[in-house]
Amino acid sequence: MATWNTLSRDRMHRIGLAAAQLRAVDPDVILLQETAEGHARTLADELGLVLAALDHVDSAEVATAVLTRPEFQPHQPPQGLDGVAGRAMVATVDLCFDERRLRTTSAHLRNTPSAGRLGFDPDYRAAASEAAAVESIADDSIRTSVLARLHQLGQLENARRQHTIEGEVFGGDLNFVPCGIEYRRVQSWGLADAWTAAPRIGSGATILERNPLVIDSSAHREAAVRTYPGISADLDYTLDFQFHSPSLIAGAAWIFGEPLDGFSWGSDHLGIAVDYTWRS
Repeated sequence: MATWNTLSRDRMHRIGLAAAQLRAVDPDVILLQETAEGHARTLADELGLVLAALDHVDSAEVATAVLTRPEFQPHQPPQGLDGVAGRAMVATVDLCFDERRLRTTSAHLRNTPSAGRLGFDPDYRAAASEAAAVESIADDSIRTSVLARLHQLGQLENARRQHTIEGEVFGGDLNFVPCGIEYRRVQSWGLADAWTAAPRIGSGATILERNPLVIDSSAHREAAVRTYPGISADLDYTLDFQFHSPSLIAGAAWIFGEPLDGFSWGSDHLGIAVDYTWRS
């Protein structure tokens, strides 16, 4: 299973790059963010998949989607989120793997401007460790976005409780970092971060400072230098995840999306691929 934010800006000009990257991974299921119906259908056609679920909130030009192989008998369950104020973009589909039902969700949560600075913000880290309240975060944009994400996760948690499922993968561009309170909130659902649970290759970073499509690298570095004076290393971080239920085993995890030709980037994010099997 792969998850990838394909960057809404000029995405149709880069769709050939995206298709080539995904074809190299050859996933059975793809969780897309910052897609749109035409973009998602084109990718599905290129890869021999079907568009099984699509969701947007404010604009149909920025959506989440799930692509899958047709033999997995995709079925969209009711979400119960239509018309809910401030909700996340969430595309969910139930799939049949080995005669067992797997729920897969592609989510895109509220963003924080220059999100890489989350990991350096002492108030954000204090809130994650429960040493301080989220409301005490001094930076307005961080505090507002964290509260919005927690609200969205609360809505999703309530929706999850309405269904009994055998397995689950919840992934996407979740717009928080691994040290965050939102990360702990998802773990409290009983889900594991596939990147930490699986044998893996690479650092797990999905936002790379050297990627020219990343537009807020300078603000991220300014925040880092205040904490780590003289730092010269690339400031890479992750906002993308796949979380899975205990009924699944994450057998391998890897990052994809760096230029196949050495210079043409498919998105400002890298993708995450995970190979799952059912736990016996």
